[in-house]
Amino acid sequence: MKSLSSKIPAMIAMLIAIFSLGLLITAFIVSINEVEPESGVSKSFAFWVYAVLTSILSLIFYSVDAVISVIKAFLRIHPIFNIVLALILVGAIPMMLFVGANLGINIYIYFSYYLTIFVLEIVSIIKHIKLSRIDKNSDVEQPLGRQ
Repeated sequence: MKSLSSKIPAMIAMLIAIFSLGLLITAFIVSINEVEPESGVSKSFAFWVYAVLTSILSLIFYSVDAVISVIKAFLRIHPIFNIVLALILVGAIPMMLFVGANLGINIYIYFSYYLTIFVLEIVSIIKHIKLSRIDKNSDVEQPLGRQ
């Protein structure tokens, strides 16, 4: 578990993202045959609001992962990938403010971006696991005192 400790914020954000995307899909399905309520808020709108709020929560964890990615890039650990990942993660904040908080097609554009982040985080975790296995194997092969 120690090898994945730097990816914990990303994994938490990904769990929240799954829940958020589920809420968005639920909002879309509910909106298909929904009749406008006489008073109050429609169910699809409520699901949409919860989807946006949970995506904002996941952006907090993704921001922490962006900082970790920048640090990894400066340590020369997959520098190009980590810089691209950090830029995309930081770009999600203005994307949320200007695109994701609007109804209509904009929310689907934002959640497509959000899904892209999810896929890149999976790739990042896989790269991290492979790198930790390589480091573990190289430590085993070298005798003690000779590094």
